[in-house]
Parts: sequence; structure tokens; C-alpha cells
Amino acid sequence: MFARAREYALSKLRWKFSQSRWDFLGLKCQLRSGIDIQVNSRSDWWVFNEIFVNQEYDAPIQMMFEQAVAGQSLRILDIGANVGFFAMRATDQARLKKIPVEVWAIEGSPAVFNDLKALVGMNPDLDGSLKPIHGLVGHRTGSAKIRQTQFSAMNRLVDVATDDASESVEVPFIDLNELLPSASSIDLLKCDIEGSEELFIQNYGELFKRVKMAVFEMHHNLCNTQRCCMLLAEFGLVNQSILHGKPSDPVTVNVFTR
Repeated sequence: MFARAREYALSKLRWKFSQSRWDFLGLKCQLRSGIDIQVNSRSDWWVFNEIFVNQEYDAPIQMMFEQAVAGQSLRILDIGANVGFFAMRATDQARLKKIPVEVWAIEGSPAVFNDLKALVGMNPDLDGSLKPIHGLVGHRTGSAKIRQTQFSAMNRLVDVATDDASESVEVPFIDLNELLPSASSIDLLKCDIEGSEELFIQNYGELFKRVKMAVFEMHHNLCNTQRCCMLLAEFGLVNQSILHGKPSDPVTVNVFTR
């Protein structure tokens, strides 16, 4: 037990030292649309490169624009928003095309949500078009523990039967049906919730019937992703393809359309 406590303390010290370097760097940039971005950690840097440098989600974003109806605002639901880089990328690209867009960015980790709110606060001219929302997605009531790791892009729900619950915090689930008008369609749903995608999909059949296109990071070792695909097909998202990765990979990014 002493060895474990010692390793935990050393891990904390290493993280604080690493974080102090990111705080010193203060990395910021402004996107072409005028949106300001800030990178605060190694996890942020990894996600920044995934979203803005490698442009891993640009293809579905552009597909959404191609299907847009002139004069109508697009609706995007970002589940597992992390610090908000995907939401900012989609908003940035919409602004460049002069397409109105509304984004609901949902993040479960309290610590990461604070960073998401701070990023939105850096951009007051968004004028409410990007809505940061704190809560877990999966069940429609109740709560669960989410582990807040040093590498926040890997935060996930704790399985109380098998997982170590240290560094976890209890967070309530939110009901997505109460956030969005029931008659409105969702032009793009992006989901990256580290293995909770099956729980989300099985509890929101009616919502998925309103989704025109969905992009999921599928964690094949953490849930039954074959069942995820089957359920999405039942809800009308019958066209399915892998955007990034190979079928044998533990994680793939999959696109689902009607």
C-alpha cells in the first residue's frame, strides 16, 4: 500500500511539473473566423492536433454544409465536448461559409467543463450560439462517477464493480430531450464518450430518429459496438462507414447517415 501511495504522489508531482510548463507557454491562436483558441495541457494539444491540424472531423462537417438549407440555422449536438475544440471547429467553418449554426456542447467532467466554459468566455461574440452544458449522457436520470484523469481526453465513467474509483467525481445525467425542441432536427451529432456510446444510443431512440448524421468514436473494447451500429440502423441511420481507423482497431471513428 505504501508503494502505491508513493507512486500516486510521484505521479501527481510529475503532472504538476508538466502542467506548469503548459501554463508558462500560454499557447493561443486565432482562427480565420476570429474565434480564439487556447491550449492548456498535453491533452488539449493532442485534441487540438486531431481537430485542427489533422482535420479528422472536417469531412462530416462539410457534408453537413452541403445538405444545409439556405437561411436555416444548423443544429449540432457535441456529446463529450471536452474543452470544446470540435464545437469551435464546426462554428469556425460555419462562420467562414456564413451559415448560422447552434451548438450544444455537453461535457461530464467538472474540471474539463470549467475549461470549456472559459474557452466560450474568451469568445463573447459567439452570442449564445455555442451553449456549454455540464452533465453525463447515457441514462436519462440519476448519476454516475466519472474519472478525472490527468489526460482529460481519456476521462470515462467508472464501473463501480470493477474500476478504481479514485480521482472520480459523482455527476448527474442530463436528459437531452429536455434540451432540444422535440420537433427540431439535429443536423450533426458527434459523440466521444469513451465507451458509454452503447448506453447513450439504447436510451435515446426517439432522439436519434431526428438526427440527420452522426459521428461516433467507437470504443470496441469498452462496449458492444456491433449493437450500437444495429440500433442506429433501426433508428434510420442505415448508411455506415469508418472515417478513421481499421475494423480491427480498438477505436474507430464511424459516420452514420440516412
